[in-house]
Amino acid sequence: MAKRTNQQLTARQGNQEIVQHSYEEDDNMLPSPEQLQQYQQLDPDFIQWFMNRAALEQNARIKFNSAKIDIAKSVNKKLFTIDMSVIISATVVFLAALAFSTLLLLNDHPISGSIIGGGSVLVFTSGLLRFRKSNTKDQK
Repeated sequence: MAKRTNQQLTARQGNQEIVQHSYEEDDNMLPSPEQLQQYQQLDPDFIQWFMNRAALEQNARIKFNSAKIDIAKSVNKKLFTIDMSVIISATVVFLAALAFSTLLLLNDHPISGSIIGGGSVLVFTSGLLRFRKSNTKDQK
């Protein structure tokens, strides 16, 4: 039912040539009134049939868009769950490293305890700061 018009005009003046190109597209489901009248002359039930088809088409579009929204919601919920799992797991590992560092410090290993404690703080902090940035680069 889409209406498309393609028009190309050429004008010459001496050695010069001017080309005008126009294009029109109408993606309207409803035909022109003249076409509707011609269709109704062929079949008196055409208008009702056409209205039913238009309603089916609109319902299909609504259903399709609703399904796309549901998929996007599901994906976002799953991504959020994965992100939170990663953050919680990283926090648990960080706390375990701090506990091990504290244990080393209490057992008279100040250099290795300080290195493990400071290293774990640096790694955890830099990981949190880079977390969202690294995920957005991977998605693009």
